[in-house]
Amino acid sequence: MIQQIEPDVYDAAKDGLPQTNTYADSIAGHTYEYAQNGNLVSETSKYGVETQYSYNSVGNLIQKHFDIYDYHYLADGSIDKICVDGQTVVDYSYKAANSGITLSDGNYVDQIIYANGDVESYKYTSEGTLTAVFKNGEEKPEKYWELSADLSTKLPETRNWETGMRYRYDEENSQVSIYDNLVYLSNSEPAGFYQSTQTDADETSDTPATSTISGSIYSTDLSVFTDGSKIVNTVGELSNTYSFTANEDGVLVSDGITVGENTVLPAEYSYDDSGRNTEKSVTLANNTEPVSLLQQYDVNGMITGSGIDEITAHYTYDDSDQLIRTNDSFANYTSSYEYDNRGNMLSKKLYNYTTGDLGTAAPTETTTFTYANSGWKDQLTAVNGTALTYDENGNLLTYGDKTFSWCHGTRLESITDSENTYRYTCN
Repeated sequence: MIQQIEPDVYDAAKDGLPQTNTYADSIAGHTYEYAQNGNLVSETSKYGVETQYSYNSVGNLIQKHFDIYDYHYLADGSIDKICVDGQTVVDYSYKAANSGITLSDGNYVDQIIYANGDVESYKYTSEGTLTAVFKNGEEKPEKYWELSADLSTKLPETRNWETGMRYRYDEENSQVSIYDNLVYLSNSEPAGFYQSTQTDADETSDTPATSTISGSIYSTDLSVFTDGSKIVNTVGELSNTYSFTANEDGVLVSDGITVGENTVLPAEYSYDDSGRNTEKSVTLANNTEPVSLLQQYDVNGMITGSGIDEITAHYTYDDSDQLIRTNDSFANYTSSYEYDNRGNMLSKKLYNYTTGDLGTAAPTETTTFTYANSGWKDQLTAVNGTALTYDENGNLLTYGDKTFSWCHGTRLESITDSENTYRYTCN
């Protein structure tokens, strides 16, 4: 819904945003409050949820407060720290004086400090070029990323010291050679390379602009070509083309994937007057009638129905636009959802399909969700009585028989269950 701003509430100095709710429905709009100098000091959603803004003496934003969450900023706009219920979860330090990292003249270090004690340090030259990333500063001064010049070629190179992958760039930065930790020697052939080329559009010949990324990895050729109406992906001898058309407003109206001589799942799209997708017509196989994937909406843009060739699922929402019931005749079930006053889901119940009142109906399945009573109140602590635990950063540590480990503050490192361990590495 778009609010019509009448001349008596319009303020050009504030981009037309009103301080009073001018909707006929008193809870339909979003209101804003300003200081005399024009700074936005608060905004309130139609649900009564308020976000407050604080400024320093010269008008720079220094704090954004929402419920139990606070974002603090420096005068130059850089993020300073993030707090939950008054506890600092992430703290940022720029040009840190006591980083524990040896620096040359002019070099400096920025740091991210997490609540669980993890520290990630970024080392820069005096010109601001990132040269290395360290984990946990003095405790583990291990380089993560390093940008350097390869001595044999004098070309810039990026290296990941954890995975052993190196990326070497040519003088124009248009081609990248890829080396892994098994083949990297100054005179060795790379494990792969890729390069990017572009052409400009030519209106006189109605030729569109194009972009091509091509290369090879472990002896397999690959390329991605696009010209604004199709994307051609080629890996070895296999190729597929994603073709699409858009109307004059740039809205997608049809698409499909061609593999060899066959077009897979060609589709056409229809929209209502508000630009919302109401139908996707898909042909599943040659010489078959297309099926229609349908969606319908209410005046607020919420999806109230969906289905294949006909609307078979209906959705109901509360005054806060939270889904509270689904009736799906095709899937033969009804579901209901309950929330706390913070918007966290408390329960999900499944029933045999019905459009009637659920007051006395017995659910076939119930899932309950429990949250922290204090501190981080939106933190899920149990599902059907099975506990979830977290570290100080809010990273999940345990759930049932699964344990999770993290590195670099918030990067998932491994998941272990009763039978297996799964490890993750960031390139």
